Amino acid sequence: MPTTKNSDTLLLAFILLISLCFSCNFSQKETTKKNILQVDYYVRYLQADKQFKVNISFTEIDSTKKIMPRKMEEVLFANKVLNGKKIGNQYRYQLATQMPFSENYGLTYRLNQTEIDSLAIPIQAMSDFSIKKGKVSKTAGTNLMFVGDEQSSKETLVLLFSDVNNKTATIKIGNHSQNAPIIILPEQVRHLAVGKGKVYLVKKQTVQTASKNLALTGLTEYYSAVKEIEIIE
Repeated sequence: MPTTKNSDTLLLAFILLISLCFSCNFSQKETTKKNILQVDYYVRYLQADKQFKVNISFTEIDSTKKIMPRKMEEVLFANKVLNGKKIGNQYRYQLATQMPFSENYGLTYRLNQTEIDSLAIPIQAMSDFSIKKGKVSKTAGTNLMFVGDEQSSKETLVLLFSDVNNKTATIKIGNHSQNAPIIILPEQVRHLAVGKGKVYLVKKQTVQTASKNLALTGLTEYYSAVKEIEIIE
């Protein structure tokens, strides 16, 4: 009888030990789950000055959806080091520089001494554009034409006009047919003064992707050179 009791005690102890091992193993797996790294970037390119402005921030999202700012050891854009500083509750990495344009730029960030990751930031160039005789009509409407191919599937174009009095007109163009003229309606520029003016185009492209441990949200803006125009009735 004592032998049976001892056997039962040993069996119970063994079961508890196995349960504890499984529990510890499950706990370790839970704690080793990686947080999601959220990367947010904004890149602006001025065609006339060949100037870039870059703004990047990093945050981590844990399993409870808690969002925490993430500081990086080093951040590079096109192999140029970004200046990092804490603004509010975020670490922001910024760069303003002149360099030749390319349609793909590398973003590299060092999480610590051993972990380095990189990703690509695409920026599509803008085709040149023209307005017939450089005249914008306040009554008849105006066509803006692209010189060469202009992709339009995922981008948003923004037209910005200004007159001699620095009054402005902003026209947002989305989902226009590829290489079709952009029609500027009279009511869109009616408030502008007759006389000399200026126009430029901005191409905006947004990116939003997610993988197992990375979420990426980005906005790029390509600013064309400014063109002189004449605003007429």
